[in-house]
Order: sequence, then C-alpha cells, then structure tokens
Amino acid sequence: QKQSLKHPNQARMPGLRIPTLKQLFDAILAHPDGHSLQFNLEIKRDTESVDCRTPPSCELAQRVVEEVAACTLNHRVRYSSFDFDILRCVRKLDVNAVIGVLQDETLVGLAEKVSEISAQIVSPKWDLLKTVQDVELLRRCVKTTTETTTVAPVSPPAPCFYTSVTS
Repeated sequence: QKQSLKHPNQARMPGLRIPTLKQLFDAILAHPDGHSLQFNLEIKRDTESVDCRTPPSCELAQRVVEEVAACTLNHRVRYSSFDFDILRCVRKLDVNAVIGVLQDETLVGLAEKVSEISAQIVSPKWDLLKTVQDVELLRRCVKTTTETTTVAPVSPPAPCFYTSVTS
C-alpha cells in the first residue's frame, strides 16, 4: 500500500479498495436522490509516494473529464485541484468546465492563475488570509475573472470520499 512522504502520519487501511470514479457515479446515480446531486471533484496527484503510479497531469485530467462526459454529468461537476497543471488541462479539454483553484502555500500569483484558466471558484487555504491586503488581493483576483467567481477559503480538513480513475 502506498505511503505518502508528504503525509507520513496518514493512517493506512490495509485491504481497503477505493472505487473508481465510474463506480462512484454508478452507485450515486442508482440512489433515488442521486440525480439531484452536484459533484466537486478534487483531482490529486501524489508524485512523492514511494510507489507512485499516478499518471502525468494532463493524462489524469483527461481520464477524469472523459469519465464525467461518458456519464453525462458535465453540468453537475466542478473540478478543483491544488495542482494548477491539472486545472489548465481540464480547461483545455472542456472550455465550459466549472473550475476551482485551490491554493495552500501562498497568495502570490493566484490572480494570474485564476485569470489564465477563467476559474469560477477561488479557494485559498483559510490561514493564508491574514491581513486586509490579502482579502483585497482576492477581491482583485475575482474582478479579473467573471462576475460569477466565488471566493471560498479552504477550511481545516473535512471528511471526504476518495475515488480513483484507475481500477
């Protein structure tokens, strides 16, 4: 089982099988209320894992975007990532995609990233917003994109469901 060098204290769960994205969509859509749900797909790559088999950014983005399209869920999916290369590839693959830029290290360059890919959602890590100037930077960032851009700080870790695009 993979162990991330970035997260050495992360709990390991031997025998746990992570479902594929298609399996997750199938299970949710089979539920009576499944057709009313929206999805935020945070696309992650762990290039520091000892036995990493994660595909390159654009290949990973392509697999996810194609699976979403195959399930005809384009109108119900938002793509987000801390990996800007992935988001850039998503935008090239789907010009209508709703994209969220996640930022955890610095606000420097965030406005340019958001503008480059016309992201509709900006989510800096909550503890990056320390000053009035930081908030003003985000406001300028939002004004450089569309009127529908949302600024939503990434709060401390919350429960999530993990899935995989590979079997």
